[in-house]
Amino acid sequence: MKLKKFQFARQQHIFVALAASKLFVVQLQQRFTGWVCLHNAEVTLAKTNEDLQDISVKLRDVTATWDIPVGTWISWIMPSDIVGVTSYNKASEQRVEIESLFPFALADLKVSEFDVANTRQQVIYWAHNDWVNEVAKVSKQIGWSCDEIYSRAQLFQFILPPHPAEYRLLLEGDDSDRYLHIFAANGTAVRSTKVAASNPADLAVIVRREIGALSAKSTDNFPLFVCNLPDHLLEHARSVFDVRRIEGVELRELMIRLLQSSQTGIELQPTYLSLIDKVNAYSLAFAMIGGILLGLMVWHDGVLETEIEDGRRQMRLNTARYQTAKALRQETVKMADVIALKASIASEPPVFMPLLELFPAFTAPATLSYYDIKGKSVRVAGIKGDSSTLKSFAEKSGKFAGIKTMVPPDFLKESSGVFGLEMQWLNSNPVPDAGTAQKAVK
Repeated sequence: MKLKKFQFARQQHIFVALAASKLFVVQLQQRFTGWVCLHNAEVTLAKTNEDLQDISVKLRDVTATWDIPVGTWISWIMPSDIVGVTSYNKASEQRVEIESLFPFALADLKVSEFDVANTRQQVIYWAHNDWVNEVAKVSKQIGWSCDEIYSRAQLFQFILPPHPAEYRLLLEGDDSDRYLHIFAANGTAVRSTKVAASNPADLAVIVRREIGALSAKSTDNFPLFVCNLPDHLLEHARSVFDVRRIEGVELRELMIRLLQSSQTGIELQPTYLSLIDKVNAYSLAFAMIGGILLGLMVWHDGVLETEIEDGRRQMRLNTARYQTAKALRQETVKMADVIALKASIASEPPVFMPLLELFPAFTAPATLSYYDIKGKSVRVAGIKGDSSTLKSFAEKSGKFAGIKTMVPPDFLKESSGVFGLEMQWLNSNPVPDAGTAQKAVK
């Protein structure tokens, strides 16, 4: 048994089931009684090869009024042509190269969790990295966080009735999209494929071929469960298989069961607690001492975890607002100082006239730290600036000549990005000596 990470603290979850011609999206919310469906919608796709970027627009449009919080976790349920299913069964004395199970290099795939040392049969779900990256990108664009990608077969394994046969077959879909899932006796999926047949005879042939790839036994030995398919597609299959219809199946209910289960798909980020086995052992020991007491503790822990998560979320929100306000205030104070400095310079000509001409060249983060004028000789120095940029600006102004770099004052020599220029002021009006070097900060 595994326990979903943040199972008690997570308030909402999004499921998107993608098919060839449509997608089904569900918004779930966790309440005291469990997960409930808030909204669901079915969107018809314009063409079967529509890429996920177009699908992201449709998802954003259909969920625009659902009030989904930013960062809500989303799980995708993909058909067999995107998420593959394979069985890994290694005997204790046999070493099976895991790469041989897949049609692509293992480095190009994202696979579900498995144990190479386990000798029992395991089911591995896999998808190409191109699909995985695209799904994660689309989820992020909408403002959600993709945690897991499931196979469509995992959605339907909860509804299969028990049967002693080695395999159980499930045919589900509608007039436009049909899928065949094959499950082992223990309920795990071993094969999933899209059925492209459009008439009853071809449909029966494809089902017989798929089960023949797994077992040499007669197909008559395996029950064929049917879900949501119209009767006219089953005319030929009834003469070949033991067809049993499953009624009253809704995708949103299956998604709730999948979310509550311990089923794992292809994880894009960790969704299960790492020490759950030890927690379960301790939980079993406490259950032997007192089940009622343990139930109260679990309930209390769930409430406490919810409060902690809410507090952390509010703290992160308040911190972001504080940092934004702080940065805005600093910019406002800085701009006010600049305006005041420029006004003071403009009000006291002609000593500061050369500095007023150079003033636009000092852009952030450049800082003017030294200004000296004697006659028509002007010297300026500062930090975090570029001498070449300042020199180019002075030359273009046409009011300076003899522009050259100079050795900066001693108090600036140990600073980073030091710059300094010496030039002649060409204004026809004489400029009296400033007497002493002026220091200014921009």
